[in-house]
Amino acid sequence: MRRPVSVGPRGHNHAIRLPAPRRTSMTTLLAIGTGKGLFLATSVDGRRTWRVSGPHHPMTGVYAVAVDTRRDVPRLLAGTTSSHFGPSVATSDDLGASWQEPEQAPVAFPADTGASLGRVWQLAPAGPAEPEVVWAGTEPSALFRSADGGRTFELVRALWDHPHRKQWEAGFGGQAVHTVLPHPHDPARLTVAMSTGGVYHSDDAGASWAPGNTGIRAYFLPDEWPEFGQCVHKVARDAGDPERLYAQTTTASTARRRGRTWCRSPPLAQRLGSRWWPTPAAPG
Repeated sequence: MRRPVSVGPRGHNHAIRLPAPRRTSMTTLLAIGTGKGLFLATSVDGRRTWRVSGPHHPMTGVYAVAVDTRRDVPRLLAGTTSSHFGPSVATSDDLGASWQEPEQAPVAFPADTGASLGRVWQLAPAGPAEPEVVWAGTEPSALFRSADGGRTFELVRALWDHPHRKQWEAGFGGQAVHTVLPHPHDPARLTVAMSTGGVYHSDDAGASWAPGNTGIRAYFLPDEWPEFGQCVHKVARDAGDPERLYAQTTTASTARRRGRTWCRSPPLAQRLGSRWWPTPAAPG
């Protein structure tokens, strides 16, 4: 059995507030993925002091972390990449005290695709209507779905077989689906983003996909306003308004509110950026 061993690429953080056992206050959990493992920081006094554990999965790259709060005891999911064991997904049901990993690789491309998994870049639990569904975005650009809480995953064929896929290119960080955004209230709606390929939406739980890049400029292409091919670095959903999305691209920060057209956000306009994270404490 392989060594037991989720936020985005290395160095990306994931913060969430959890009920603290036997305490009247809330516990804040900050998950920090690095090239040397995963560190977990917890605070029970309003983030005034922190207790840090780790590294979990030492000397293993942790590119993705998710905290699944849909169950009574939150589950941690970590997308790991080991130079010896390769990429995997590990789970913990005791906030990192122990980790579980299946005998077989939980995320793997079917043989007929001719593809092999580079790493897991994003782990995203679905909404409360699907308590066991977890999505995984990978390198190369693909989407996987788990129906057992993140223990095993299957390739979402509709995105893999999309006619645009062969024209998606690798950005400086590789070719990967780095953003997966299930709609919190409608399980049929799903958004993914990749570099370079852009943003794609599904309104039928992943059975079909359409590009959603209107208003995002691709200055590096002959046609600067293409249907797809934009280098989108990250997309985040507003914590207070699930219909508002924020995107960071190679040209500027952009925002979208209802519909599929993006517009520039002048106060945030900058040449380059790669990370967004909405705060539940201050939505909008």
